[in-house]
Formats: sequence, C-alpha cells, structure tokens
Amino acid sequence: MEQHTATAARLAEHFGDTPLFDRIEPNELVVPLVKEHDHGWVDIDASAPRDPSTDLPWSVYDAPLAHSLEAGVKSIDHNERCHPYRGLISSMHICGLHNGRFGMNEAPSLDHLTQGMRQGLEDFLTSEHDRRQRLISELGADQSLSPWIGDNALMRVYKALQFFDRLALWLQVAAPSARRPTQLQHIPGSNGAEHTISVSQLDDHRVRLNPYPFDSEPLEIEIHGRAMKPQLAGTDLAQILNRAEPMSQTVIFVA
Repeated sequence: MEQHTATAARLAEHFGDTPLFDRIEPNELVVPLVKEHDHGWVDIDASAPRDPSTDLPWSVYDAPLAHSLEAGVKSIDHNERCHPYRGLISSMHICGLHNGRFGMNEAPSLDHLTQGMRQGLEDFLTSEHDRRQRLISELGADQSLSPWIGDNALMRVYKALQFFDRLALWLQVAAPSARRPTQLQHIPGSNGAEHTISVSQLDDHRVRLNPYPFDSEPLEIEIHGRAMKPQLAGTDLAQILNRAEPMSQTVIFVA
C-alpha cells in the first residue's frame, strides 16, 4: 500500500496550475495526507493475509469488511494525530468507500453482509460522522483554516483525493498491456467546475489524460511495487512478498 500512496502523492504534487485545474489547497496539508491516506493498511500488508479465492494476499478491493474497517480507523487516527484537517479528509475518504462517495456513486449493496456486519458498519459510519463534526468545530476556531472547512471546500479536496487514489490504483493493479481505457469523474476544476478525465494507455509508458490536469506536460513519474504468483494454502505469503524483487515502471502522462 505504501507504493500506492506514494504514487497518489506524486499526482497530488503536480495537480493544477493549468487553465482548467487549480492547485488543491491547503496544499501543505493535502499532499502529506494523500501520501498517508491508507496508512492503516501498513500492518495488514505486513502480515499479508491470504485470500482463498485467489491464493494471493487480500487486495484493497476484496478485503473482508472487518479488515477494511480496522485499516480505515487506523488510517483516520494516524492522520488526525498528524493534523485535525488531515483526520477530517481521511474520515471522509474512508467513509466514502462505504456510502457511495457522498453521492458521487451508488451506495454499495449490503445484501451480502450479516446483520452483525451491517451493525458494525453502521456504528463505524456514525462514529466517524461524530468525529468529523468535532474536527470541523476544532478547525473552525483557527482563522487560517476556517476557509477550508465549508462544504464546498471540503468536497473539492475530497474529490481530488478520489482522483489521485483511483488513478494510482489504475496504474498499479495491472500491467500496461492490461490497462483498459476509463473515465474518472467529478474532478474538481477552476471556478467550481467539475470535469471527467478520460484515461488511456498509449504504449508501454505513455498514458493520455484528457483534459490534462498536471502542471507539466509531459509528466514523468516512477511507480513501484512487487509481483507475486498465487501460492498454495499454508504458504507464508508475507515471507514470499518480502522476498519478491521490487519492480519499478516509468509512466509518462501526455495530453
């Protein structure tokens, strides 16, 4: 997960300063938050629990709800300790995964959850709502930060984080040849506008974004990760993963 969040942070560092997109403010808080927005997964990643349906470690997409909520609370707690504003946006990000991204998407179905799991999720969402109200109250007392806690300002940063997160995942969960064109919606633009960015892989390295949201073109970044094949039940996945050779790939964003 650390490789994923590092990629997302690189995207945040270069977002904006274009005719259609402004930088995301307060930038000095947003970029560190993006870099650690999934900090709670560090311990889970280290233990590499096995997904019996794939014989690989659980992915962020398919992890059991208990794992996701545990990692989510740890992520939010960590970011709140760093700064109350980071805790506020982190809470929005984690809760958005379970509530349809605050109206941006259809809320995920709960049909597969047991009553106990549903109650646990409901308790989590209620607790986080209370946390956000407390943090908004605290931040409102700081004149330097109060402009950033209105509903529009918070949603602008929240939507930007979703863009950085989803684009980084698109890059890192598949090899270049397997990346399919996609559209990322609700990207905050200048003067309150929102845009849909089309994303397509052109060759082994170049990725086209339209409209183009970064401060230089082309923009070259390095992404990192580890590759692992499915393993037999009983295999120590953490040991295999730790021994896997680190991989890097050059990505060049173009308009």
